[in-house]
Amino acid sequence: MLYLTSDNFAVFIPFGVIGFYRYLWYLIRVTAFFTYRPVPLPENPTYVASEDVTIIVPTIDAGEEFKEAAHSWLVGKPKEIIIITEEKMLGPLQDLANQVDP
Repeated sequence: MLYLTSDNFAVFIPFGVIGFYRYLWYLIRVTAFFTYRPVPLPENPTYVASEDVTIIVPTIDAGEEFKEAAHSWLVGKPKEIIIITEEKMLGPLQDLANQVDP
């Protein structure tokens, strides 16, 4: 059986500090969850995506996931998409770019 005496109490202080820290962050997260409100889009935005937005993508792969991502980027109609890659991937990525946006 465990008895809490004055000479053994110091062992539990780190557990109390850790518990307090975790509980504090739990309360912060719960508070943030209930107070968060997304910012609504303005009716007249100060930018135009087709003139002001450039997407810069570093990659080393031209797989199916990249093709799906490129389609989703094009939905937003950015001004340009810059793909940064290795020289050996230049050909496959150029073919992919021609397929996605001919």
